[in-house]
Amino acid sequence: MNIPYSRIGLLFILLNLINLFPVYPLDGGQLLNRVFLDEESIISKIFIFLSIGFMCWFAIQMPFYPLLIFPAMMLLRMVGENKINNIEKRIEAEGINTDLEYEDLPDKDYWRIRNILIEEHNSFKDVSPAPPFEYDEKEERIMTTIQHLLHRHLIQDLSITGKIFIFLIWAAGIASPWLINMDMSFFKQFGF
Repeated sequence: MNIPYSRIGLLFILLNLINLFPVYPLDGGQLLNRVFLDEESIISKIFIFLSIGFMCWFAIQMPFYPLLIFPAMMLLRMVGENKINNIEKRIEAEGINTDLEYEDLPDKDYWRIRNILIEEHNSFKDVSPAPPFEYDEKEERIMTTIQHLLHRHLIQDLSITGKIFIFLIWAAGIASPWLINMDMSFFKQFGF
């Protein structure tokens, strides 16, 4: 099969356009969710569920059933993030500061977070809580989990002007093939 480089380039442009669609977990959907929605809000959760529904519908309509793995992974990720959010709420209720680097975490707070993880995280149910202050064979995984809990919250400090600017760049990315009068006839054979 002898496909010219220009057609391969057009195919990559099509893949980039698809990636800019406002469907989570594509880049366009992540941009929408992170910049224009509060990731922890109910609106964000509704957006993600709508994206899951759209991806299921798309995979069935194609029909290309291996695409259903993406909605399944998104659901599993949401369940995992929900567990982490519950752990974060417990840590916050204990008055532990997590807005710092792991190296700066006081030992006392490490052991308090560790005890919360043992209570809340299924993977650590068999680990003995402190005191006594003894490391377990799963301690490396516990440390990694605690490191991920630190600095998790992004501060949305982008102004309205900044959001409009990002939206214009995103819209220009989607419209760019038409803005430069690109020959899109190649895509008609794919049904686009």
